[in-house]
Amino acid sequence: MKILIGGDGDTGVHLARQLSRESQDVVLMGTDSARLSEMDARFNILTYEGDPTSPAALRGAGAPGCDLFVAVTPWGTSNLVAAQIAKSMGAGKTVARIDTPEFLTSGSVELFRRLGVDTMVYPEHLAAREIISVLDHAWLRNRYTLCDGEIVVAGIRIPRGAPVDGMRLREFGKQSHRFHVSAIRRRGTTIIPRGDDMIRGRDVVWFTFAGDDESELARLCGRPDPDIRKVMIAGAGKMTRALCRNLGSDISVTVIDPDRKRCSALLEVCRGVTVVNADYRDLDVLREEKILDMDAFVALTDSSETNIVSCMVAREFGVAKTVAEIEDVQYFTEADSLDIDTIINKKLLTSSQIYQMLLDSWLPTPRCLALEEAEVIEAVVGSGAKITRGRMRDLKLPADATVGALIRDGKGQLVGGNTMIMPGDHLVVFCLAGSLRKIEKFLS
Repeated sequence: MKILIGGDGDTGVHLARQLSRESQDVVLMGTDSARLSEMDARFNILTYEGDPTSPAALRGAGAPGCDLFVAVTPWGTSNLVAAQIAKSMGAGKTVARIDTPEFLTSGSVELFRRLGVDTMVYPEHLAAREIISVLDHAWLRNRYTLCDGEIVVAGIRIPRGAPVDGMRLREFGKQSHRFHVSAIRRRGTTIIPRGDDMIRGRDVVWFTFAGDDESELARLCGRPDPDIRKVMIAGAGKMTRALCRNLGSDISVTVIDPDRKRCSALLEVCRGVTVVNADYRDLDVLREEKILDMDAFVALTDSSETNIVSCMVAREFGVAKTVAEIEDVQYFTEADSLDIDTIINKKLLTSSQIYQMLLDSWLPTPRCLALEEAEVIEAVVGSGAKITRGRMRDLKLPADATVGALIRDGKGQLVGGNTMIMPGDHLVVFCLAGSLRKIEKFLS
């Protein structure tokens, strides 16, 4: 599959690296010659120097013959223009990252589709949806529902001394057959575990389970389920505006930002929110705004470093749930070690949307979530697929992949060594980045 990415900023570079791991024919185009040269030298990625809104540059980069064109420059309007030009030249699917929610109304979506933009991605909307999910289930790090809610995928940080701390997966499986340990993130590395692997305190463990088993999983993981009613947010930017517009009316929100214009812009679109024009790094301001009474603290400033430090301060004040936007992937490990509950990264969220486009050409009715160094695939098993030819324990799936659950006849169930997969089953598969092609050979 030939993929052309217009925009050599952080998002474009991240997407290019992710997609190149799947042995795709990726071309990254942009105007930063130094960055393009580095990408060409370090990774299996072709580069092209040129403006993505230039018809001549798009033609030279291969837009007329590409299967997927993704426009992710910092400017939403430029991305829309680039996608329209690429489509007019014969590009297959087109995706544009936008920077305003106004384009997501049903009328605008249909209008831009007619103009050649198949999909628009607003990262702030994706991030807001993610934050709302973790506030609704505050004991979890992340939570996703798959297969129309029949299956839940949840990331949980295991406290030291929890019932599962120090337990090998084989032992855990004997005690409970209601949960599948699908991935473990430990000290910055994600692994697909096997029976001899051990769950340790401070790990982030990804479980797959049926939705009605959450209370039992909370007990096993030693995690209380706090009720979030009061939230303090540092930063009044686009993501905060998207979040406040979608939070329920039963949650009290206080936003602090030193920029008066951003505070005014937030007040114009979000009624009922307390907005404080002050420095969120000032401890006296935090005390005056009653951080001691807050159930959750969400750091959405423009600086990853500030967001990390702000969450550390909030934890010292006793806030039960902390969420930080961290765009610099290099800080993920540090954030883990500092006990930040949930990390929001727009690059990973955007990658999930792009992977959806990628998988559409491989698997029937797929869905993909991009996690830290891993993906979760929801896909339907094709007739005659290799995975249907024996019990799971005998199939010799790749070591960097595991099938967590399946949906059959509308009902969810976990997958074990004796499970027989059938054509038409909906599977939930975890795999490390770069393994999608291996999994495709088993499913289609």
